[in-house]
Amino acid sequence: MSLSEPMDPHASPSGATRIDLRDVVVASRHLFALRHEPDRIPAAVIATLARTPTSVIARLSGAERWYAAAAIAGARASAGSYDAAASALAAVAWETLSTHAGIEPRARAWGWLIVAEISLAGGSLRRALNAAENARVALGEHPDEIMQQEAGALAALARALNGESGHARRFIDGASPSPAARVERLVVYTRAVLAAAEADARVLSDCAETLRRRSPVHDTAEAAATLMAALAHLLDGRVDEASAKATSILHATAYDRFPPVLRALAATLTARTLIARGDHLRALTVLHERSSPAGHVVCLESVRASAHLGIGWWRECLRATDGCLRMGHQHALRTLTSVSLNRAVALHRLGHAQAADAMFADGVHTALSTGAIVDLLLLPPGETDTLFSRAGEAAAGLSQRVRDARTFTPAPRRAARAIPAFSPREEVLARALLAGTTMREIAIELHVSVNTIKTQTRAVYRKAGVRSRTELIFLLDDIGFGGAARPS
Repeated sequence: MSLSEPMDPHASPSGATRIDLRDVVVASRHLFALRHEPDRIPAAVIATLARTPTSVIARLSGAERWYAAAAIAGARASAGSYDAAASALAAVAWETLSTHAGIEPRARAWGWLIVAEISLAGGSLRRALNAAENARVALGEHPDEIMQQEAGALAALARALNGESGHARRFIDGASPSPAARVERLVVYTRAVLAAAEADARVLSDCAETLRRRSPVHDTAEAAATLMAALAHLLDGRVDEASAKATSILHATAYDRFPPVLRALAATLTARTLIARGDHLRALTVLHERSSPAGHVVCLESVRASAHLGIGWWRECLRATDGCLRMGHQHALRTLTSVSLNRAVALHRLGHAQAADAMFADGVHTALSTGAIVDLLLLPPGETDTLFSRAGEAAAGLSQRVRDARTFTPAPRRAARAIPAFSPREEVLARALLAGTTMREIAIELHVSVNTIKTQTRAVYRKAGVRSRTELIFLLDDIGFGGAARPS
């Protein structure tokens, strides 16, 4: 078989519909051999491995099973199929195979690095860190400088995303330039995560430019660079530019192929720019039916809570983040800051001063331990200053840092509009939409076709000035139309 040509996944010498195991093994070994030069791997090999069924792995044994599982998972991740990549890893008893005598140490390390990369992409930070450490252990006395660098970079990024800034900073400060583009990207990502937490717009902009220069045709790197630039603009007070950049990633053609954590970042940053502009309802629409990645390494619930604060729905803010508190230690440390701070403001506005002060203290101490102040910049400044005034000396230095870094004030929510002048038919339709009635059910009730209901629904949206049922619900609830049940 020529690795420069596509393999037929259904071909076999006997003509049966099955995968040729020899092809999978050869392709897997090829991926391992070119692990430091991924740009040389033929696209056909990646495509074939990516579409190889997980069941094939079980038909192999020992070292070949290890190679195939790692290669199939890595190929699926390269193709943007992260859930499928994780399922390929789950098909193998990694803890057992990692000590298999027939597996060469560098191959063990290679497999663990793929586990770490896919775990990071999905937000499983502890698994990513453990896998990176296992890669180092696997190498043992068989040094491979690039693999050692990659293991260190993956571990540092996992720690940075969790808010363990001291560990991540020490790695960044001591890191030597790597000849591997993938390692350099990981280092830039880690620098950017630290800069984002510290609200350092200049470093974020530098990271964005570095990524674009070093990875000009890498979709994920380009998207990450755009989001870095968007956050830098937001921190500089250039809210409209930030919104445009973040939205461009949320609507990108390759969006579904981005890692889950990057997709969540695009959604939350887009929502934050809308909140900064006072468009809290649209922010909630952006977040509607989206889920936080594992461990809430990017916490959509905390951003929903921010939108609820801006609207004045204090109890909704608390409800949105109740689940975060129930997660306990499974919740990422870094994003707990935003959860605590939002809840503190809501409790303050509800008149629960003692509970608000306790929750604010939790948020402040987490911010101090993680080096993160960005979440404090995105809170309503009036309430934040009041809570700081009651927080005591421990928070005084942080309070001044926040004042110095504050370049913009989140806009108040836009004034509620008058109830749209619906016709009697449109009012009936609007109330049905608010009640959660399906298009088909509405059509049957009104004795018209589903297409007619769709046309009339678009007219309702236009008259209300919204673009979706979710946005309509929030709008009509806000202006007192009645009967609206707020989605979360």
